[in-house]
Amino acid sequence: MTINGPSAPSEGGGGEACRLSRIQAAETRARHTGALRPIATASHVLERNGLRYLVRILERVHEKEQARAKQDVSEGQGDPFLPYEVDLFVGDLGRHHVALLNKFPVLRHHLLIVTRRFEHQACPLTLEDMHALHRCLRRAGGLGFYNSGKTAGASQAHKHLQWVPTPLGSGARDEVPVGPWLTPEALRAGRVARFPFRHAVHALPGTLGSACGAVVLLKAYRRLLE
Repeated sequence: MTINGPSAPSEGGGGEACRLSRIQAAETRARHTGALRPIATASHVLERNGLRYLVRILERVHEKEQARAKQDVSEGQGDPFLPYEVDLFVGDLGRHHVALLNKFPVLRHHLLIVTRRFEHQACPLTLEDMHALHRCLRRAGGLGFYNSGKTAGASQAHKHLQWVPTPLGSGARDEVPVGPWLTPEALRAGRVARFPFRHAVHALPGTLGSACGAVVLLKAYRRLLE
């Protein structure tokens, strides 16, 4: 089954979906129709063992209920992306993906990069996935991530990557909280010695911004899985 929406563009197009003005216009429309339901939070920085963690806390009780409703929706309904809510549509990301607004965002301008056809969230990322993600990174920078299955925090079985702009908080000093620890030594070693959790790190080359950036991302991803 194919996701509803405009006909798919060629593999070379689709970066316009990540343009900030387009995302903002989609957010305005979705708020007006009630399709977008932001969850208000307050951000706090916690330091543990010299590491800074950016934590977001729900501000009001009814926001907690909304968060619970989100979980109920996730568990109780079928595939929310086949079909997706038209009011959450932002744009096409090539032949294989569309960009949708996150219905329950904690961060502004939070995009979901969703496969047009059903693929399971536990499946590894493909070159087509990287093409879609690369369009967003090349157009607007930011942070891309993939929760591969329930263990990683995924609430939907339909494959979707996510993208958010950086920095992640209004008072954030770095693009991402772990940025200061990604030293040349750590990148050469492939890990940060003081991180108390399972991880791997890999430096991306300057060619990421080129047309072959998706291939670069896929090679880095596969190396991290080794």
